[in-house]
Amino acid sequence: MSEANLTKLLYCAEDEFGVTPSPAPTLKELRYLSSGLDHEKLTVMSEEIRVDRARSQLIQVGKDAAGPIETEFIVGAYNDFILAALMQEEWTEEAEVVAGTIASAGGNTWLTRDSGTFSAAQRGAKFVRVGNAATSNSGIKRVVSWTDTVVTWQGEGTNEAATPELSVRYARNGLYKHSFLIEHQYLGLDTPKYAAFLGCSVDQWTLGMEAQARVMQTFQFMGTQAALADATAGDGSPQAHSTREICNTTGNVGGLMLDDASFVASVMSFDMTLSNNLRNRPAIGRETTLTHGRGRSAPDGTLNAYFTDTTILEKFLDHESAALLVPIVDAAGNLMSVFLPHIEFPDGWPTVEGIDTDLMLAATFNATLHTTLGYAIQVDQLDVATSSS
Repeated sequence: MSEANLTKLLYCAEDEFGVTPSPAPTLKELRYLSSGLDHEKLTVMSEEIRVDRARSQLIQVGKDAAGPIETEFIVGAYNDFILAALMQEEWTEEAEVVAGTIASAGGNTWLTRDSGTFSAAQRGAKFVRVGNAATSNSGIKRVVSWTDTVVTWQGEGTNEAATPELSVRYARNGLYKHSFLIEHQYLGLDTPKYAAFLGCSVDQWTLGMEAQARVMQTFQFMGTQAALADATAGDGSPQAHSTREICNTTGNVGGLMLDDASFVASVMSFDMTLSNNLRNRPAIGRETTLTHGRGRSAPDGTLNAYFTDTTILEKFLDHESAALLVPIVDAAGNLMSVFLPHIEFPDGWPTVEGIDTDLMLAATFNATLHTTLGYAIQVDQLDVATSSS
């Protein structure tokens, strides 16, 4: 019998676009809800005129593949695809042991270096992991500000002389093109079959949140073709999937911030889609696309909030920009955040839907380049421990 519950999804990065890596790669198992990945046979019907009125031939002219993979959000489990959605080659990572003095007052804590300066890479992070310090000073912290010699983070701490390790990891919208082999394993068939989708590039990444629900996520892929086989394309020893907990909007998303301040109005839902506007590049003599052409990086979304405050409405009316920070922290304390430093609201008027309803303001937003920072979207991802997810 064929059952969805007996279908696995695995993947690996490709060394060459649209080509199965050789030797056989170690695939990574993926936790997922559904997969709409589909092989499409490109055909045209002959228009030959025949006196018997029959159509003479269905002509295959190419192959294509595309479709969405839907998941629940798990911190760190989808870093490869998120990095591909950003079109960044690798994460900006830096760890440094810093001797200095930690002080705390007014709800913030800061570390002043004894010597040396923080690097440009460190100063770009929105969050920092502080280790080897007092308990109240350690952990993943939201950065309030960086200078050459002082980093300030949110939260009360302990005054001490310390030599903590500071770690950052983030990625921004870039130009690098990732591609993946994604394998469907149909293990419920009498004879299992394995479909390897090649040349899969992330065209869209969608992150969705609603009150009292799971954090949801979808990756929309563009590929080249699917190849059906009797054996896996991998080496037979796949990497196990993440065992971290699924994130929800009740306990794991509690601090959406607009312009470095918590929302005055309560947000009922948030969604964001980062589109790369990819396109196929067909060529004579090729049955699949040469590669995928890059389009603009376009992060867009919607904030649906109870209309108890006019901040967003005034920004919409005055065409003023804002900065939006969306952090997700799982039960163990691992973090991923989305930072959009320059969003504007093309729509954002409160709606009156009828009697006995709440007055809501659903504001759409477009994220564009922040001319000073030099990017439109940044994703920070830090683990409580230094081991991978």
